[in-house]
Amino acid sequence: MLTVVKALVLPIENEEAIKRRFLNLCQDYARLILDVIRELSLIVDCIAKNGREEAKEHYEKMQNLINDSIKLKRGIIDEVASTGFFLTSKEIFLTLIFEFSKIIDNAEAAGYRLINFMEGNWNIKINQAEELSKFAFMVLDETIKLRETIFSLNFNYKKALEMVNRVEECEKEIDLARRKLDLTLLSAQLPIPALLLIRDIIERIENISDIGINIIDIIRLIAISP
Repeated sequence: MLTVVKALVLPIENEEAIKRRFLNLCQDYARLILDVIRELSLIVDCIAKNGREEAKEHYEKMQNLINDSIKLKRGIIDEVASTGFFLTSKEIFLTLIFEFSKIIDNAEAAGYRLINFMEGNWNIKINQAEELSKFAFMVLDETIKLRETIFSLNFNYKKALEMVNRVEECEKEIDLARRKLDLTLLSAQLPIPALLLIRDIIERIENISDIGINIIDIIRLIAISP
């Protein structure tokens, strides 16, 4: 008697479902990044208000979030490597993840230098400190809008393409604020090492804004990709 064995055919996840899953993972990453930038902004604000202990607490929180983001990044890359061959837009998602990680790198570098600036017992005037704090919160605001734009991809790609304009407007305002802050600090009569350190901090915070614009271009690609 001939026994017929029927092969078990497992359903293959379609490309749209894989794209949706990768997008959800990227959104989780964006959420963590926003939390990192929020803690960075609070470090700047605490230093501006001479809250040394609070600044250290926020720095510790930021480091924990960064560690979480590193684990998540590795998980996403593994996920893309294992199932991404089904996805024609795989490289777009990988590029998005690597751009996100650049934000983390700059935030970590800025946070480390901020703590060193504080421990160096250098002081800047109240109005200059407030201007620096305002600058950091402008970058936080751009990051919030960036996250909202990424999440809008869940509902309406056309809406996401409209929302990118808000991020670009934020970046333009941040660029102007950076120029003004540079001039303010040049007249602050800080010691040269302190001036170089604070300008390096500002540059790294501004880099976060610039990377946001790169991410906006990637979001456009995701929105129009099949």
